[in-house]
Amino acid sequence: MDGIYIDDERLEDFGVSTARLLHPGALVSGTEAAQTLKASLGQIDRCYEAVRRRWEKQASVPAACEWLLDNRYLARREGLISLPALRRARRLRGCEDGLWILALCRALVEAGEGHVTEERCALFLKGVQRVTVLSRAELALFLPCLRTALLEAVASVCRELRYAADTEPLTAALEALFTSLRLFSVLDPEQLLRGADQTGAVLAGDPTGDFPLMDRQTQEDYLRRIELLARREGIEEIVFARRLVKTAKEEGRHIGFYLFKEPSPLREGLYIAANVLLTLFFSLLPAFALRRPVAAFLLLLPVSELVKNLIDDLLLHRIAPRRLPRMDMREGVPPEGKTLCVLTAMPGSEADAAALVRRLEETRLACHSEGANLLFGLLADLPPSDTETRDGDEAILRRAEAELAALNRRYGGGFYLFTRVRRFDGELWSGWERKRGALLELAQLLCDEESSLRVSGERDALIGTRFLLTLDSDTQLYPGVAGE
Repeated sequence: MDGIYIDDERLEDFGVSTARLLHPGALVSGTEAAQTLKASLGQIDRCYEAVRRRWEKQASVPAACEWLLDNRYLARREGLISLPALRRARRLRGCEDGLWILALCRALVEAGEGHVTEERCALFLKGVQRVTVLSRAELALFLPCLRTALLEAVASVCRELRYAADTEPLTAALEALFTSLRLFSVLDPEQLLRGADQTGAVLAGDPTGDFPLMDRQTQEDYLRRIELLARREGIEEIVFARRLVKTAKEEGRHIGFYLFKEPSPLREGLYIAANVLLTLFFSLLPAFALRRPVAAFLLLLPVSELVKNLIDDLLLHRIAPRRLPRMDMREGVPPEGKTLCVLTAMPGSEADAAALVRRLEETRLACHSEGANLLFGLLADLPPSDTETRDGDEAILRRAEAELAALNRRYGGGFYLFTRVRRFDGELWSGWERKRGALLELAQLLCDEESSLRVSGERDALIGTRFLLTLDSDTQLYPGVAGE
């Protein structure tokens, strides 16, 4: 490849110079870039076939030809991965050579004579963004454009390879290009692109400190919202983000308060009105047609069910679901999110009590990654009875306590048994308000209010618990689900 190799120490300055020379112009789509990539793949394929026919029966194959014969599949795979992304690209900055981001990638490939690494990409992008900040759409297209630039360079070498008398000088170029393609075929782009995302870096200044602690998908949702709102206002994303963080700091609020508005109460009113009006219409219509008013009354209930199901089905297919924001739990539940996970159950025998404790242990094992700030408890009511107590009650509780004590010894604590006495509800003796009452009393206990619950386990370790995660005894938790 022609050009001067730019070493890592000078690459950031090279990024600055390239950004200044390649002036972004009018907005363009990625259609032309996709056509160029397709043409490059065609040139590589034709060269491959020519080389294969020439050398397939030879005992010794030149090194440059061998690189092409062994790696043509890689070129096709990476090209076909990049094509859809280029075709979808819309309203991106252009320059004399087409897509501005693609022109930058071509300069990066040429500066390394085909050698491209994650570190070189980071240095180059850092230099570029000292001049002009890349939009999120341009960052998302960086890797497809980088693959395109590499494949264009491979196609250029292939054009020389087909007619070269001496292929040896081309070996180093093909080796460098295919090695770079292989690296970026297995590279996880998240770390590279996050490091170059200037908008995300601005949002990290969220005055509440919540944004950096959110999971990656939630951060992506915030950044996509920034992209949308900035486009609506006709300003750069980085400018919108700075203004947003400034406003949040002045008012002491989380940035999400300004990005996502609460749903309007009007929506709920329209939903209810649609249900009521359509139900009345379809109930009264046959009643008037048959001149039998009683028909409207008889049709009211079944028609309301049909109308509700129809409206719900239409809404589910027309309105995209909105993912709830989530914190990043990969390092476990933080102290400020301390949670008690309880299984609600009603053991009727000692065997039931032992089985429920085993289910609690299974839940603990499934939640290993959530760490020490996720505690586990069995919220157990004794079965309803004709009397306040009955034979076997104490045996059930002793068995449960013994099994939980064994778990606490095995795992170093974190397990609890919550029980309460029966109350007379007018018909039977049972736990007050069953499951709802048990959860209410547990919440009162955790808030240090009066509660009739009896606790088995290290009570002081419950201090600071902020959340309750309630499971039925037959609920199956998979690893990572509790944290999510």
